[in-house]
Amino acid sequence: MRRVDITDIGRDQDNYAFHLARYLFAGRQIKSNEKVLEVGCGTGYGARYLSDLAKSIVAWDSDDQVQLNWNQFSKAPNLEFRQPDLNEIFDVVISYEVVEHIALEDLDSYFKGLRSAMHANSKLFISTPRAIPFEKRSHNRQLHHVYEYSFVEFRYLLEQHFGVVLIFSQNDMLIGTQNPETAWNFVAICSNGLD
Repeated sequence: MRRVDITDIGRDQDNYAFHLARYLFAGRQIKSNEKVLEVGCGTGYGARYLSDLAKSIVAWDSDDQVQLNWNQFSKAPNLEFRQPDLNEIFDVVISYEVVEHIALEDLDSYFKGLRSAMHANSKLFISTPRAIPFEKRSHNRQLHHVYEYSFVEFRYLLEQHFGVVLIFSQNDMLIGTQNPETAWNFVAICSNGLD
């Protein structure tokens, strides 16, 4: 799957729908009094959607190119596109389609950063494509994915950082408990399990 460019979804509507399904999945579980952080928000369309459901949302992406598009989505009064402050804590953290871009030696730092923005009862929504052999990956995946995870690897990685890990499979726009060996993507909900 490719990064969604909301300004040009006409040519790529299926890709947009697959990405949006993950935001719909999280959105059904976000309460109106919750503060949300999205790390790796891309062009910001998902953060804009979630701003209609949450108390507030801070969305950030390290890619300078996508930051140019943010102003077209910043019309919601409770949505800010900026890097979060180090002392900010959120009820929900979202990081979709990011972990596969992170070098293995930087994973601990990535997860430490996510966890530092969470309190004991916060939830993390995280997704990644299911690993396929390198030669079967699209050109985009070959260029930009540092590492792709099998179901077992993804579960092991998340369990190193969170007490509770629930992993779902995504095919098309369906996210559920179908066979992970046939999933296009994995979508997980993680927490420290201190409720």
